Amino acid sequence: MIVRFKNLYSKSPDIFKRAVGLIPFGYRMGKAYRETLRFLQQSDKWSMAEIHSYQQATLGSMLEAAIKNVPYYSKYGHLSGRSPWAILRDIEPISRKEVHDNLDRFLAQNVDRSRYHATYTGGSSGHPLKIYQDNTVPEVEWAFMIAQWMRAGYRPGDKRASFRGVEFKGKPDYKVQRNPVYNELLLSPFDLTESALSQYVYELRKFKPRFLRGYPSAISALASFVTDRNIDDLPKVEAVLCGSESFSQGQRRLIQSAFGARFYSWYGMTEKVVLAGECEGSALYHCFPQYGITEVMDSNGNLSSSPGSSGEIVGTGFLNRAMPLIRYRMEDYSSIVGDRCNKCGRNHLLLGKVSGHRVQDYIVGRSGSLISTTALNMHDNTFESVRQFQFHQKRKGEVTLYLRVGDDFDEGKHRLILKSLRSKTASDVDFRIEVVDKIDTTGMGKGIYLRQELREVNRSTFTPDNE
Repeated sequence: MIVRFKNLYSKSPDIFKRAVGLIPFGYRMGKAYRETLRFLQQSDKWSMAEIHSYQQATLGSMLEAAIKNVPYYSKYGHLSGRSPWAILRDIEPISRKEVHDNLDRFLAQNVDRSRYHATYTGGSSGHPLKIYQDNTVPEVEWAFMIAQWMRAGYRPGDKRASFRGVEFKGKPDYKVQRNPVYNELLLSPFDLTESALSQYVYELRKFKPRFLRGYPSAISALASFVTDRNIDDLPKVEAVLCGSESFSQGQRRLIQSAFGARFYSWYGMTEKVVLAGECEGSALYHCFPQYGITEVMDSNGNLSSSPGSSGEIVGTGFLNRAMPLIRYRMEDYSSIVGDRCNKCGRNHLLLGKVSGHRVQDYIVGRSGSLISTTALNMHDNTFESVRQFQFHQKRKGEVTLYLRVGDDFDEGKHRLILKSLRSKTASDVDFRIEVVDKIDTTGMGKGIYLRQELREVNRSTFTPDNE
Protein backbone atom coordinates (compact mmCIF):
# COMPACT_ATOMS: atom_id res chain seq x y z
CA MET A 1 0.00 0.00 0.00
CA ILE A 2 2.65 2.56 1.07
CA VAL A 3 4.97 1.71 -1.84
CA ARG A 4 2.22 2.05 -4.46
CA PHE A 5 0.68 5.11 -2.80
CA LYS A 6 3.96 7.01 -2.41
CA ASN A 7 4.52 7.47 -6.14
CA LEU A 8 0.91 8.54 -6.74
CA TYR A 9 0.98 10.92 -3.78
CA SER A 10 4.20 12.68 -4.83
CA LYS A 11 2.71 13.54 -8.24
CA SER A 12 -0.67 14.67 -6.93
CA PRO A 13 -1.92 18.27 -6.58
CA ASP A 14 -1.94 19.86 -3.11
CA ILE A 15 -5.73 19.58 -2.78
CA PHE A 16 -5.45 15.78 -3.07
CA LYS A 17 -2.61 15.68 -0.54
CA ARG A 18 -4.66 17.64 1.98
CA ALA A 19 -7.61 15.31 1.46
CA VAL A 20 -5.43 12.34 2.39
CA GLY A 21 -5.32 13.67 5.94
CA LEU A 22 -9.07 13.00 6.26
CA ILE A 23 -8.55 9.24 5.86
CA PRO A 24 -8.14 7.42 9.22
CA PHE A 25 -4.44 6.91 9.94
CA GLY A 26 -4.59 3.11 10.00
CA TYR A 27 -6.16 3.00 6.53
CA ARG A 28 -3.61 5.46 5.17
CA MET A 29 -0.86 3.08 6.28
CA GLY A 30 -2.36 -0.14 4.89
CA LYS A 31 -3.60 -3.57 5.94
CA ALA A 32 -0.16 -4.99 6.84
CA TYR A 33 0.37 -2.01 9.16
CA ARG A 34 -2.95 -2.58 10.96
CA GLU A 35 -2.41 -6.31 11.35
CA THR A 36 1.16 -5.89 12.59
CA LEU A 37 0.25 -3.21 15.12
CA ARG A 38 -2.49 -5.46 16.55
CA PHE A 39 -0.01 -8.34 16.77
CA LEU A 40 2.59 -6.17 18.54
CA GLN A 41 0.04 -4.98 21.08
CA GLN A 42 -1.01 -8.58 21.77
CA SER A 43 2.57 -9.88 22.07
CA ASP A 44 4.08 -6.89 23.88
CA LYS A 45 4.33 -8.60 27.26
CA TRP A 46 4.92 -12.17 26.13
CA SER A 47 6.70 -14.53 28.49
CA MET A 48 10.20 -15.73 27.62
CA ALA A 49 8.72 -19.09 26.64
CA GLU A 50 6.26 -17.44 24.23
CA ILE A 51 9.03 -15.34 22.70
CA HIS A 52 11.28 -18.38 22.28
CA SER A 53 8.47 -20.34 20.61
CA TYR A 54 7.66 -17.49 18.18
CA GLN A 55 11.29 -16.84 17.28
CA GLN A 56 12.00 -20.54 16.75
CA ALA A 57 9.03 -20.98 14.40
CA THR A 58 9.71 -17.75 12.47
CA LEU A 59 13.45 -18.35 12.26
CA GLY A 60 12.90 -21.92 11.08
CA SER A 61 10.52 -20.83 8.31
CA MET A 62 12.84 -18.03 7.22
CA LEU A 63 15.98 -20.22 7.17
CA GLU A 64 14.23 -22.97 5.24
CA ALA A 65 13.04 -20.50 2.59
CA ALA A 66 16.43 -18.78 2.37
CA ILE A 67 18.43 -22.00 1.94
CA LYS A 68 15.98 -23.24 -0.67
CA ASN A 69 15.45 -20.04 -2.68
CA VAL A 70 18.37 -17.67 -2.11
CA PRO A 71 21.53 -18.59 -4.08
CA TYR A 72 23.93 -17.24 -1.47
CA TYR A 73 22.48 -19.43 1.29
CA SER A 74 22.20 -22.61 -0.80
CA LYS A 75 25.66 -23.62 0.47
CA TYR A 76 24.04 -24.32 3.84
CA GLY A 77 21.73 -26.99 2.41
CA HIS A 78 23.56 -29.70 4.37
CA LEU A 79 22.28 -28.11 7.61
CA SER A 80 18.64 -28.92 6.81
CA GLY A 81 16.99 -31.13 9.39
CA ARG A 82 18.63 -29.43 12.35
CA SER A 83 16.86 -27.09 14.74
CA PRO A 84 16.68 -23.44 13.64
CA TRP A 85 19.08 -22.43 16.41
CA ALA A 86 21.62 -25.06 15.37
CA ILE A 87 21.42 -23.93 11.73
CA LEU A 88 21.87 -20.29 12.74
CA ARG A 89 24.95 -21.12 14.79
CA ASP A 90 26.67 -22.58 11.71
CA ILE A 91 25.92 -19.68 9.37
CA GLU A 92 28.83 -17.29 9.00
CA PRO A 93 28.16 -13.57 9.62
CA ILE A 94 28.02 -11.42 6.49
CA SER A 95 29.34 -7.89 5.96
CA ARG A 96 27.89 -4.93 4.10
CA LYS A 97 30.65 -5.33 1.49
CA GLU A 98 29.81 -9.00 0.96
CA VAL A 99 26.17 -8.15 0.29
CA HIS A 100 27.15 -5.27 -1.97
CA ASP A 101 29.51 -7.41 -4.04
CA ASN A 102 27.04 -10.33 -4.35
CA LEU A 103 23.74 -8.46 -4.49
CA ASP A 104 21.94 -10.70 -6.99
CA ARG A 105 22.89 -13.82 -5.03
CA PHE A 106 21.03 -12.51 -1.95
CA LEU A 107 17.75 -12.08 -3.84
CA ALA A 108 15.14 -14.83 -3.40
CA GLN A 109 14.43 -16.57 -6.70
CA ASN A 110 10.83 -17.50 -5.82
CA VAL A 111 9.58 -13.94 -5.22
CA ASP A 112 7.69 -12.21 -8.02
CA ARG A 113 9.51 -9.00 -9.00
CA SER A 114 6.29 -7.03 -8.72
CA ARG A 115 6.16 -7.88 -5.02
CA TYR A 116 9.38 -6.14 -3.97
CA HIS A 117 11.11 -2.81 -4.47
CA ALA A 118 14.60 -1.35 -4.14
CA THR A 119 15.72 0.94 -1.35
CA TYR A 120 19.13 2.20 -0.34
CA THR A 121 21.05 2.65 2.87
CA GLY A 122 22.04 6.22 3.57
CA GLY A 123 25.73 5.44 3.19
CA SER A 124 26.81 6.83 6.58
CA SER A 125 30.04 4.82 6.27
CA GLY A 126 30.60 6.12 2.73
CA HIS A 127 29.42 2.85 1.12
CA PRO A 128 25.73 3.04 0.05
CA LEU A 129 24.03 -0.36 -0.23
CA LYS A 130 21.09 -1.35 -2.40
CA ILE A 131 18.47 -3.47 -0.62
CA TYR A 132 15.45 -5.24 -2.12
CA GLN A 133 12.44 -5.40 0.20
CA ASP A 134 8.98 -6.95 0.12
CA ASN A 135 6.40 -4.30 -0.69
CA THR A 136 4.76 -4.86 2.71
CA VAL A 137 7.96 -4.07 4.66
CA PRO A 138 7.35 -0.27 4.92
CA GLU A 139 3.87 -0.89 6.36
CA VAL A 140 5.14 -3.48 8.83
CA GLU A 141 8.09 -1.28 9.80
CA TRP A 142 5.77 1.63 10.52
CA ALA A 143 3.75 -0.56 12.88
CA PHE A 144 6.91 -1.33 14.84
CA MET A 145 7.87 2.35 14.92
CA ILE A 146 4.42 3.40 16.14
CA ALA A 147 4.43 0.61 18.74
CA GLN A 148 7.65 1.85 20.30
CA TRP A 149 6.70 5.54 20.11
CA MET A 150 3.52 4.64 22.00
CA ARG A 151 5.79 3.96 24.99
CA ALA A 152 6.45 7.71 25.00
CA GLY A 153 2.74 8.56 24.79
CA TYR A 154 2.36 8.74 21.00
CA ARG A 155 -0.87 7.63 19.39
CA PRO A 156 -1.36 6.90 15.67
CA GLY A 157 -2.12 10.11 13.83
CA ASP A 158 -0.85 12.50 16.51
CA LYS A 159 0.52 15.81 15.23
CA ARG A 160 4.30 15.95 15.05
CA ALA A 161 6.92 18.39 13.81
CA SER A 162 9.97 16.74 12.24
CA PHE A 163 13.50 17.56 11.19
CA ARG A 164 14.14 15.03 8.42
CA GLY A 165 16.37 14.94 5.35
CA VAL A 166 13.61 15.08 2.76
CA GLU A 167 13.55 17.24 -0.34
CA PHE A 168 11.98 20.62 0.32
CA LYS A 169 10.10 21.65 -2.81
CA GLY A 170 9.33 25.25 -3.60
CA LYS A 171 11.38 28.41 -3.54
CA PRO A 172 15.15 28.19 -2.94
CA ASP A 173 14.67 29.39 0.65
CA TYR A 174 11.74 27.04 1.31
CA LYS A 175 12.23 25.54 4.78
CA VAL A 176 8.80 24.36 5.91
CA GLN A 177 6.16 22.08 4.43
CA ARG A 178 3.24 19.92 5.51
CA ASN A 179 2.89 16.17 5.11
CA PRO A 180 -0.79 15.26 5.61
CA VAL A 181 -0.09 11.50 5.36
CA TYR A 182 1.66 11.55 8.72
CA ASN A 183 -0.05 14.68 10.12
CA GLU A 184 3.41 16.19 10.13
CA LEU A 185 5.05 19.60 9.87
CA LEU A 186 8.44 19.21 8.14
CA LEU A 187 11.23 21.59 9.16
CA SER A 188 14.46 21.71 7.20
CA PRO A 189 17.55 20.36 9.01
CA PHE A 190 19.64 22.02 6.28
CA ASP A 191 19.06 25.55 7.51
CA LEU A 192 19.66 26.09 11.21
CA THR A 193 20.55 29.77 11.05
CA GLU A 194 18.99 32.13 13.58
CA SER A 195 16.49 33.45 11.04
CA ALA A 196 15.42 29.91 10.11
CA LEU A 197 15.15 28.83 13.76
CA SER A 198 13.04 31.90 14.46
CA GLN A 199 10.72 30.86 11.62
CA TYR A 200 10.51 27.30 13.01
CA VAL A 201 9.45 28.66 16.41
CA TYR A 202 6.71 30.68 14.68
CA GLU A 203 5.54 27.60 12.75
CA LEU A 204 5.53 25.44 15.91
CA ARG A 205 3.32 27.97 17.67
CA LYS A 206 0.84 27.78 14.78
CA PHE A 207 0.93 24.02 14.21
CA LYS A 208 0.89 22.99 17.91
CA PRO A 209 2.46 19.52 17.54
CA ARG A 210 2.19 16.97 20.34
CA PHE A 211 5.61 15.50 19.44
CA LEU A 212 8.92 16.56 17.93
CA ARG A 213 10.82 14.05 15.82
CA GLY A 214 14.15 14.08 14.03
CA TYR A 215 17.92 14.18 14.14
CA PRO A 216 19.33 15.00 17.60
CA SER A 217 21.75 17.46 15.99
CA ALA A 218 18.96 19.55 14.44
CA ILE A 219 16.67 19.42 17.47
CA SER A 220 19.63 20.38 19.69
CA ALA A 221 20.15 23.50 17.59
CA LEU A 222 16.49 24.43 18.06
CA ALA A 223 16.72 23.65 21.78
CA SER A 224 19.75 25.93 22.16
CA PHE A 225 17.94 28.71 20.32
CA VAL A 226 14.86 28.35 22.56
CA THR A 227 17.00 28.25 25.71
CA ASP A 228 19.26 31.18 24.81
CA ARG A 229 16.29 33.43 24.04
CA ASN A 230 14.21 32.31 27.03
CA ILE A 231 11.33 31.29 24.77
CA ASP A 232 8.68 29.85 27.09
CA ASP A 233 5.47 30.02 25.06
CA LEU A 234 5.95 27.05 22.73
CA PRO A 235 3.14 24.48 22.60
CA LYS A 236 3.63 21.71 25.15
CA VAL A 237 4.99 18.52 23.58
CA GLU A 238 4.77 15.11 25.23
CA ALA A 239 8.09 13.74 23.95
CA VAL A 240 10.94 14.37 21.54
CA LEU A 241 11.54 11.34 19.30
CA CYS A 242 15.18 11.15 18.21
CA GLY A 243 16.83 8.69 15.82
CA SER A 244 19.36 8.13 13.00
CA GLU A 245 22.30 9.68 14.86
CA SER A 246 24.35 9.13 17.98
CA PHE A 247 23.91 11.79 20.64
CA SER A 248 25.51 12.97 23.85
CA GLN A 249 23.94 13.02 27.29
CA GLY A 250 24.44 16.78 27.17
CA GLN A 251 22.15 16.90 24.12
CA ARG A 252 19.58 14.72 25.90
CA ARG A 253 19.55 17.08 28.90
CA LEU A 254 19.44 20.21 26.74
CA ILE A 255 16.48 18.97 24.68
CA GLN A 256 14.53 17.76 27.72
CA SER A 257 15.10 21.07 29.48
CA ALA A 258 14.23 23.25 26.49
CA PHE A 259 10.96 21.49 25.68
CA GLY A 260 10.04 20.14 29.10
CA ALA A 261 9.48 16.70 27.60
CA ARG A 262 10.90 13.20 27.49
CA PHE A 263 13.81 12.54 25.10
CA TYR A 264 13.03 9.19 23.45
CA SER A 265 15.56 7.35 21.28
CA TRP A 266 15.67 4.19 19.18
CA TYR A 267 18.15 2.20 17.09
CA GLY A 268 17.26 0.90 13.62
CA MET A 269 18.50 0.71 10.04
CA THR A 270 17.43 0.46 6.40
CA GLU A 271 18.49 -3.20 6.28
CA LYS A 272 15.68 -4.02 8.76
CA VAL A 273 17.51 -6.61 10.86
CA VAL A 274 17.37 -5.01 14.33
CA LEU A 275 15.00 -2.49 15.88
CA ALA A 276 15.40 -1.42 19.49
CA GLY A 277 13.89 1.46 21.43
CA GLU A 278 13.67 2.84 24.93
CA CYS A 279 10.70 1.90 27.10
CA GLU A 280 8.43 3.94 29.37
CA GLY A 281 10.96 4.10 32.20
CA SER A 282 14.38 3.13 30.86
CA ALA A 283 16.89 4.55 28.37
CA LEU A 284 18.18 1.08 27.50
CA TYR A 285 17.40 -0.13 23.98
CA HIS A 286 14.78 -2.91 24.02
CA CYS A 287 15.24 -5.19 20.98
CA PHE A 288 11.92 -6.25 19.44
CA PRO A 289 11.94 -10.10 19.54
CA GLN A 290 9.20 -10.09 16.86
CA TYR A 291 11.53 -8.18 14.50
CA GLY A 292 14.44 -10.60 14.40
CA ILE A 293 17.35 -12.18 16.26
CA THR A 294 19.93 -9.85 17.80
CA GLU A 295 23.45 -11.00 18.65
CA VAL A 296 26.80 -9.37 19.34
CA MET A 297 30.14 -10.63 18.01
CA ASP A 298 33.32 -10.23 20.03
CA SER A 299 36.81 -9.58 18.64
CA ASN A 300 37.41 -13.34 18.27
CA GLY A 301 34.32 -13.84 16.09
CA ASN A 302 32.21 -15.46 18.82
CA LEU A 303 28.49 -14.59 18.69
CA SER A 304 26.12 -14.47 21.62
CA SER A 305 22.71 -13.20 22.72
CA SER A 306 23.52 -13.65 26.42
CA PRO A 307 23.60 -10.77 28.92
CA GLY A 308 27.16 -9.63 29.56
CA SER A 309 28.23 -10.05 25.94
CA SER A 310 29.79 -7.13 24.08
CA GLY A 311 30.86 -6.52 20.50
CA GLU A 312 29.60 -5.72 17.02
CA ILE A 313 25.82 -5.89 16.61
CA VAL A 314 24.74 -8.72 14.30
CA GLY A 315 21.11 -9.06 13.21
CA THR A 316 18.90 -11.63 11.49
CA GLY A 317 15.73 -9.93 10.28
CA PHE A 318 12.26 -11.49 10.07
CA LEU A 319 10.52 -8.82 7.95
CA ASN A 320 12.02 -9.25 4.50
CA ARG A 321 11.73 -12.53 2.55
CA ALA A 322 12.69 -10.98 -0.81
CA MET A 323 16.26 -10.45 0.37
CA PRO A 324 16.78 -12.10 3.75
CA LEU A 325 19.83 -10.96 5.69
CA ILE A 326 21.04 -13.61 8.11
CA ARG A 327 23.66 -12.69 10.69
CA TYR A 328 24.26 -9.32 9.09
CA ARG A 329 27.06 -7.26 10.65
CA MET A 330 25.98 -3.71 11.47
CA GLU A 331 29.38 -2.02 12.01
CA ASP A 332 27.90 -0.68 15.26
CA TYR A 333 28.90 -1.85 18.72
CA SER A 334 27.09 -2.38 21.99
CA SER A 335 26.70 -4.59 25.05
CA ILE A 336 23.81 -6.86 25.99
CA VAL A 337 23.01 -5.75 29.53
CA GLY A 338 19.97 -7.92 30.21
CA ASP A 339 17.10 -9.97 28.83
CA ARG A 340 14.28 -8.47 30.92
CA CYS A 341 13.51 -4.88 31.84
CA ASN A 342 12.57 -4.32 35.47
CA LYS A 343 11.04 -0.95 34.60
CA CYS A 344 8.44 -2.14 32.07
CA GLY A 345 8.42 -5.92 32.53
CA ARG A 346 9.13 -6.74 28.87
CA ASN A 347 11.22 -9.84 28.25
CA HIS A 348 13.30 -8.13 25.58
CA LEU A 349 17.03 -8.22 24.98
CA LEU A 350 18.49 -4.96 26.32
CA LEU A 351 21.31 -3.05 24.66
CA GLY A 352 23.37 -0.34 26.32
CA LYS A 353 25.03 2.54 24.51
CA VAL A 354 25.42 1.97 20.76
CA SER A 355 28.57 3.33 19.12
CA GLY A 356 29.88 3.02 15.59
CA HIS A 357 29.54 4.81 12.27
CA ARG A 358 26.64 7.11 13.19
CA VAL A 359 28.60 9.97 14.74
CA GLN A 360 27.39 13.49 14.08
CA ASP A 361 29.39 15.22 11.35
CA TYR A 362 28.62 18.68 10.09
CA ILE A 363 28.99 20.65 6.89
CA VAL A 364 29.07 24.42 7.33
CA GLY A 365 26.79 26.37 5.01
CA ARG A 366 27.58 29.75 3.52
CA SER A 367 25.25 31.27 6.12
CA GLY A 368 27.19 29.59 8.94
CA SER A 369 24.48 26.97 9.50
CA LEU A 370 25.69 23.55 10.66
CA ILE A 371 24.21 20.87 8.38
CA SER A 372 24.30 17.31 9.71
CA THR A 373 25.56 14.87 7.09
CA THR A 374 22.85 12.46 8.27
CA ALA A 375 20.34 14.79 6.63
CA LEU A 376 22.18 14.39 3.31
CA ASN A 377 21.68 10.61 3.25
CA MET A 378 19.86 9.36 0.14
CA HIS A 379 17.52 6.35 0.38
CA ASP A 380 16.67 6.26 -3.34
CA ASN A 381 18.69 5.41 -6.45
CA THR A 382 20.71 8.64 -6.48
CA PHE A 383 23.95 6.86 -5.58
CA GLU A 384 23.16 3.58 -7.36
CA SER A 385 26.27 3.67 -9.62
CA VAL A 386 28.54 4.87 -6.80
CA ARG A 387 30.82 2.36 -5.10
CA GLN A 388 32.12 4.72 -2.42
CA PHE A 389 31.89 8.42 -1.63
CA GLN A 390 33.28 11.04 0.71
CA PHE A 391 32.49 14.69 1.43
CA HIS A 392 35.40 17.14 1.88
CA GLN A 393 35.11 20.71 3.12
CA LYS A 394 37.81 23.39 3.35
CA ARG A 395 35.69 26.56 3.04
CA LYS A 396 32.25 27.60 4.29
CA GLY A 397 29.50 26.89 1.79
CA GLU A 398 31.76 24.82 -0.50
CA VAL A 399 31.97 21.03 -0.49
CA THR A 400 33.75 18.57 -2.78
CA LEU A 401 32.16 15.14 -3.15
CA TYR A 402 34.66 12.45 -4.12
CA LEU A 403 33.13 9.47 -5.92
CA ARG A 404 34.49 6.03 -6.75
CA VAL A 405 32.07 4.85 -9.42
CA GLY A 406 31.07 1.87 -11.53
CA ASP A 407 31.31 1.53 -15.31
CA ASP A 408 27.70 2.65 -15.79
CA PHE A 409 28.22 6.04 -14.14
CA ASP A 410 27.55 8.79 -16.68
CA GLU A 411 26.84 12.50 -16.97
CA GLY A 412 23.14 11.95 -16.22
CA LYS A 413 23.94 10.30 -12.89
CA HIS A 414 26.43 13.08 -12.18
CA ARG A 415 23.68 15.68 -12.66
CA LEU A 416 21.20 13.66 -10.58
CA ILE A 417 23.52 13.64 -7.56
CA LEU A 418 24.13 17.38 -7.76
CA LYS A 419 20.41 18.05 -8.19
CA SER A 420 19.52 15.89 -5.18
CA LEU A 421 22.10 17.55 -2.92
CA ARG A 422 21.14 21.06 -4.03
CA SER A 423 17.45 20.33 -3.51
CA LYS A 424 18.25 19.74 0.16
CA THR A 425 20.65 22.59 0.90
CA ALA A 426 19.34 25.17 -1.62
CA SER A 427 21.85 27.98 -2.14
CA ASP A 428 23.65 27.52 1.18
CA VAL A 429 26.17 25.00 -0.16
CA ASP A 430 27.91 24.71 -3.51
CA PHE A 431 28.73 21.08 -4.29
CA ARG A 432 31.41 19.95 -6.71
CA ILE A 433 31.88 16.32 -7.79
CA GLU A 434 35.25 14.75 -8.43
CA VAL A 435 35.49 11.13 -9.67
CA VAL A 436 38.56 9.37 -8.22
CA ASP A 437 40.15 5.92 -8.24
CA LYS A 438 40.73 5.77 -4.48
CA ILE A 439 39.15 7.35 -1.39
CA ASP A 440 41.02 7.80 1.89
CA THR A 441 40.05 5.64 4.87
CA THR A 442 41.11 5.51 8.51
CA GLY A 443 44.19 3.62 9.59
CA MET A 444 41.90 0.66 10.30
CA GLY A 445 40.44 0.83 6.81
CA LYS A 446 37.09 2.24 7.94
CA GLY A 447 35.39 4.72 5.65
CA ILE A 448 35.58 8.45 6.41
CA TYR A 449 32.22 9.99 5.51
CA LEU A 450 33.33 13.62 5.86
CA ARG A 451 36.78 15.17 5.86
CA GLN A 452 36.08 18.41 7.66
CA GLU A 453 38.92 20.97 7.75
CA LEU A 454 37.03 23.97 9.12
CA ARG A 455 38.18 24.78 12.63
CA GLU A 456 34.86 26.30 13.68
CA VAL A 457 33.21 22.86 13.66
CA ASN A 458 33.81 21.66 17.22
CA ARG A 459 32.96 17.98 16.86
CA SER A 460 33.86 17.24 20.49
CA THR A 461 30.63 19.01 21.46
CA PHE A 462 28.63 16.32 19.66
CA THR A 463 30.68 13.19 20.42
CA PRO A 464 28.46 10.51 22.01
CA ASP A 465 29.33 9.95 25.67
CA ASN A 466 28.48 7.24 28.14
CA GLU A 467 24.88 6.34 28.77
